[in-house]
Amino acid sequence: QLKDIGDQQIILFLSRLHPKKGLELLIPAFRQANLQDTVLVIAGPADSPAYLQKLQSLVEANGLDGRVEFVGMLHGKRRIEAMVDADLFVLPSYQENFGVAVVEALATGTAVLISDQVNICSQVSDAKVGAVVPVDTASLATALKSLMSDEQLRRNAESGARDFVFRAYDWQHIAKRWKQHYLQMASKS
Repeated sequence: QLKDIGDQQIILFLSRLHPKKGLELLIPAFRQANLQDTVLVIAGPADSPAYLQKLQSLVEANGLDGRVEFVGMLHGKRRIEAMVDADLFVLPSYQENFGVAVVEALATGTAVLISDQVNICSQVSDAKVGAVVPVDTASLATALKSLMSDEQLRRNAESGARDFVFRAYDWQHIAKRWKQHYLQMASKS
């Protein structure tokens, strides 16, 4: 259960807590961005109790006690509500095959900030539904500051998020694209 966040802005990380997900970049980047009235919510199952402890120690070492919340795994309605309530979804992974949680966040109309190692980064960048950064703390901090300090920039990204998801990932649209692809292949034989 989240503590009372009140009027604070919310940056949401929602994924498995694993070293490849970039949390060890995100936590110091959040400190460097120096965002007032903003909380970083980290949701997801810990890969191991030792890794969770390492992350909690990193929060403490960065002086972020009370500004970062570990809420564990969110399921169903709570997962969707967290994405809707977030001002920004962040996934600074070192490697991501696709990024299902990124698409889910976009489907709720939430802007995203992802690393250039999340395999849908070019689509996110081309659609202008979020920002893409290299996997380093300074770039992540700059993008966090920019997106969280400029509401219009976030709103512009959010405005196309749902349409982008349904155009690119809705099964009806995917089926039509594959049908066209097969028809083109058949006409060349």
